[in-house]
Amino acid sequence: QQQQQQQQSTAIETAEKEGTQQQQGSSPTMMVTPNTVSFTNAITAWARCTRRDSPKRAEALLNRMHSLYEEGWEDVRPNKVSYNSVITAWARCKDRRGSAEKGEELLSRMYDFYESERAKLTEGGGADVVAEDIAGDLKPDARSWNAVINLVARSRDPRCAHRAKSLLDEMGRRYDEGDVELMPDALTFGAIINAYANSLEEGASDTAAQLLMHMESLYQLGFDDAKPTTFVYNACMNAFAKDPLILNNATNSGTLSRAQKAEQLLSSMEKRYQEEKDHRVM
Repeated sequence: QQQQQQQQSTAIETAEKEGTQQQQGSSPTMMVTPNTVSFTNAITAWARCTRRDSPKRAEALLNRMHSLYEEGWEDVRPNKVSYNSVITAWARCKDRRGSAEKGEELLSRMYDFYESERAKLTEGGGADVVAEDIAGDLKPDARSWNAVINLVARSRDPRCAHRAKSLLDEMGRRYDEGDVELMPDALTFGAIINAYANSLEEGASDTAAQLLMHMESLYQLGFDDAKPTTFVYNACMNAFAKDPLILNNATNSGTLSRAQKAEQLLSSMEKRYQEEKDHRVM
């Protein structure tokens, strides 16, 4: 494994240097220069590498792209694919708490860069529609948000569930304001629900159930990616099982206990599979 990691590292470092070396040794008619795709491919290679310093190396390349772009290398402008690849690198890091903070930082940085580039285009006399079209490949998309929310939800921070839920709410706010690409998927909802289950907080199961109902509403509105899956149902039932309030078996005015709610979810799950034969729920 160590030899494999060393080979990966050597290949990546060679790819990083290749563009500069070829540029210096080529004639003007044979010029080969790195561009956004070149750097993004190298970042993706680091994201897939198993070395401990892979996330830092991926982010260093992103920083290098920014430096070159500021120096006038227009073809090396970072885009959302570049950023998403760095976020993926941090998502595979074992330091979950530090990775979550990095993910949030990168998401914020993406928006800052997008707003800056869009402002430059409009200040230069460009129409808003044209500016949006050119700067659009810098704007965080659903993949960016879902990846960061998952990072936060899986971190070991005591309030990771609440932090992830806040990001989900912000994502929904931006969607309501017109960014129609920002729709969370079942994996994102499931990660947050699972985080609430593992929080062991009193009443956490109530928030988990609300998130499940929100997913159902989105699915009924036509957002197929938000359809609850087996993992989501299991996470929600787990939230009921782990909620400290489950010890309170008293029922007032016909209110179901948390154990009864968990069984009710199981029945709903069975019924959905029998009716739809959807293997996402079985």
